[in-house]
Amino acid sequence: MPSQGSNAVYLDDLASGVEVFGNVFHRVWRGIMLGGGRDNRIENNIFVNAQIGIHLDARGLGWARKLIESHQGAWDMFGRLASVPFDRPPYSTRWPELANILNDEPLVPKGNAIARNIHVGPQWLHEQPIAGDQPFDISWVRMENNLTDRDPKLFDPANGDFRLAPDSPAWEMGFRPIPFEKIGLQADEYRPAERRRAAFALEGRQPSEKPQGARRARR
Repeated sequence: MPSQGSNAVYLDDLASGVEVFGNVFHRVWRGIMLGGGRDNRIENNIFVNAQIGIHLDARGLGWARKLIESHQGAWDMFGRLASVPFDRPPYSTRWPELANILNDEPLVPKGNAIARNIHVGPQWLHEQPIAGDQPFDISWVRMENNLTDRDPKLFDPANGDFRLAPDSPAWEMGFRPIPFEKIGLQADEYRPAERRRAAFALEGRQPSEKPQGARRARR
C-alpha cells in the first residue's frame, strides 16, 4: 500500500549488476529503491500511482562511507574484493568493469541505466541528497527514452488493465510488450478451479452468476 513505506524492488546497500525488466508497479510507496549500487539496469517497466517511481541515492559517499572504509563486517567491500583475483580471469573476463574499479571512484553509483520506462503518478524520481546540502548527481545515471510527462494511453488502469493502446507513444520509444496473458496462475489440468474462473471471466461474469438468457430448470 502507498502509505506503508513499501518498496516493490529493494536494491539495498550498494547492490549492483541487477536488471529490473518488464514489471508493473501499482500503488506502492516506492517502485524501486536504488541504494547506491552500480551497473544496474531498470528498463521497460510500468509505474502507476506509486508515490515515488524510483529512489536514487549515493550512500557509499554518505552515511555508509565510514562503514565501508573502516572494513566493518558485511560492509568490508574492499577486503572482500582483495580476497579474490578480481583483475585476472575468470573475474576480469566475466566482469570486465572489476579490473579497474579501484581507479574508478568505487563508491560513486556509476553505470546505472533507466531506460524506456512508463510512469504515471505523483513523483517519478527521488534523488536523495548525499549529506547535508550536497545533491545527488543525476548525471551518474544514464536516462534513455522514459515516458513520464505524457499520457501513455493505458487501456483501463483504474480497473487493473495496464496494457498499452495501439497508438501509445511508448511504442515509438521502443517499449516492448509485457506478456500480461502469461502473468499469474494459468488455467491447466492442475488448476480446474482456475480454468473454470477463466472461462467465466471470458463471459464477463462470476462463477455464481447465470449466463444471460438462462432459465431455471424444471423439476
